[in-house]
Amino acid sequence: MKRGMFAWLINNDAYKKSEKDWLVELQMVQTYWYGLLDDRRTDVPVRQALIEYLARLRREIEESLEKRFIYFIMSHKRVRFDTSRKPRFEFFSRMLKLGILVGRERKRMTVNVDFGFSRRDAIPHVEISEDFITFSGHDGAKQTMSVHDFLSIAEINLGFPTKVEYVGYTREPEVRPTRGKHEGLTQILHRVSNEDNDILVSFNLFKVTSYASGSPTMLNFMFANAMTDEVTVDLEGKILEKCFIMYFDSENQSMNKTKERAELVNNLKRLGRENRIGAVHIRYEPEGTSLLSTLCSSNVAPTSRHVFTVSLKGEDLSISPGSSYFE
Repeated sequence: MKRGMFAWLINNDAYKKSEKDWLVELQMVQTYWYGLLDDRRTDVPVRQALIEYLARLRREIEESLEKRFIYFIMSHKRVRFDTSRKPRFEFFSRMLKLGILVGRERKRMTVNVDFGFSRRDAIPHVEISEDFITFSGHDGAKQTMSVHDFLSIAEINLGFPTKVEYVGYTREPEVRPTRGKHEGLTQILHRVSNEDNDILVSFNLFKVTSYASGSPTMLNFMFANAMTDEVTVDLEGKILEKCFIMYFDSENQSMNKTKERAELVNNLKRLGRENRIGAVHIRYEPEGTSLLSTLCSSNVAPTSRHVFTVSLKGEDLSISPGSSYFE
């Protein structure tokens, strides 16, 4: 389904004359540990494999609905597998028990993972390094994943929030900020202690819906912007990027804050003038329990559910907690 295929839906007076809001919800998130781009960690060419995966993801998205990725550069307490303790499956519970080292102090924590093995199932062999875990089946098949991927897939939350340090948007996640020069990423790598933290990058796709109620004809309208192309994909991406920049209000992006605010104000005015869209209501709430379950920033307290409304109050930008649509 190509973007804008149903543009005819919005070409009627009842919709055009209606006052509308944007409802924005998380559609998909893909996260990787930036440390994996250092091929010195393993004999496997992880860097190239990751770049190829992100390029493939972009092509798959473009084949259905063209989107822009909103990416978060984030820091999380450094986590490594504790190689001084061998991972083992408990005999009765059949749960995998292994150790994790956290932070600069390498604080020891123990996690138990239930893979749902019954007494009849063959238990795989498990090997760990500080960065990776490998499962080997009796058929010779192997699966290797990083410590971060393992904790996320197993939905293990160690109790430490993940801090959003920088927000951006891109069409090509395999390029920006994954490779090439990126001023924001360079700043984060310089300012955030790599002895105490790991850097994560998440690429987010959002469903943006235009909602109109109480129109002059008493009709309600609800159209996904990706289907109608009422607002171009680039403008949609820029608006979402700036909304999240203003919401998380990271100290690392304070230098350009005045410019970012002015651009968002101008684009919101354009939405109101050309599309009668008055406010942007956003809910960011990843599914599951993992490293990304609790996000925060230098100015936003840790929470697993980020709901806020972006609008204009005259000439002033308003970022208010909560939403009348997502309560």
